[in-house]
Amino acid sequence: MTCDRNELHGILTNYINKDLNHRLNFELEMLKMEHKQVMSDLQKSPIEIIDALDKCTGLIEETESFSYINVQVLLECTQLKKNLYVLRLKNRLPWKEQTELQESCEELKRLL
Repeated sequence: MTCDRNELHGILTNYINKDLNHRLNFELEMLKMEHKQVMSDLQKSPIEIIDALDKCTGLIEETESFSYINVQVLLECTQLKKNLYVLRLKNRLPWKEQTELQESCEELKRLL
């Protein structure tokens, strides 16, 4: 009985150790792969940062350009509004004169 127990104990110890070693090796391999991926990502980070900075610089320049163009368009729009106002004022006089002429023409026709 003692012999059988010792034999079973030896078999179980060997089985548990093999399983534990297998699990430890598997976890170690997983950690190595994860470490390799992290290191690869870290090596890519500076390049990605430089690309992002270049894009940001380009967008800043584009925004400044659009801002300048926007100011120019607003100034031009303001000038056009002023010109329109002046033209409307000038246009009122001929309309007024035309109305007066039409009235005087009708008056003249009645008199004739």
